[in-house]
Amino acid sequence: IVGEEIVVRVGRHEGEAALVGPTGTSYVFPQLIGHGQGYRIDSPDLPGIYFLTSADETLSVFAVNVESAESDLTKIAQGEMNSDLTGIYAKRIRGVEDIGESISVLRRGRELSRTLLYVALVLLLLETVIASDLSLKLRRAENDVAVEHL
Repeated sequence: IVGEEIVVRVGRHEGEAALVGPTGTSYVFPQLIGHGQGYRIDSPDLPGIYFLTSADETLSVFAVNVESAESDLTKIAQGEMNSDLTGIYAKRIRGVEDIGESISVLRRGRELSRTLLYVALVLLLLETVIASDLSLKLRRAENDVAVEHL
C-alpha cells in the first residue's frame, strides 16, 4: 500500500540493487533482516509496479496499490460524510435522475420565466374578470340614473 515500508528478503545477494518504478530509479543497499539479508524500501509515494534488480537479475517484482478504502464504493452514513467534510461547503443531491440539471439548478437557481408567465396570465385573467364586472355594474348604475331622470 502506498505509504507503507516494503521489505524484500533475498538469498545471498550482496551489493546495491536498483528499485525501478513510476517515480524513477533509486538505489537500495542490503540489510540484515532477521536471520537473512534483504532490502528495506521506504514507503513509495505512487502506486504502480516496482522492480528490484541487481546487475544481472531481477530480485523481486511487486505492486504498490492505493489503500482499498479509496476504492470502496459503498455508501457512508450522513453523519460520517458530514464529519469528513467539516469546513468544506458541500450540498447533497438526493434521488434525482438528471444530476447535470440538478447541479445547474444549484449553481444558477431555478428557471423562473415559466412560473412568472403563468402568474402574469392569471393576473391578466383576473383583471379581465374584475374589469368586466365593474363595467357591468357601471352600466347598470348609469341605466338606473337615466331611468330616474325620466
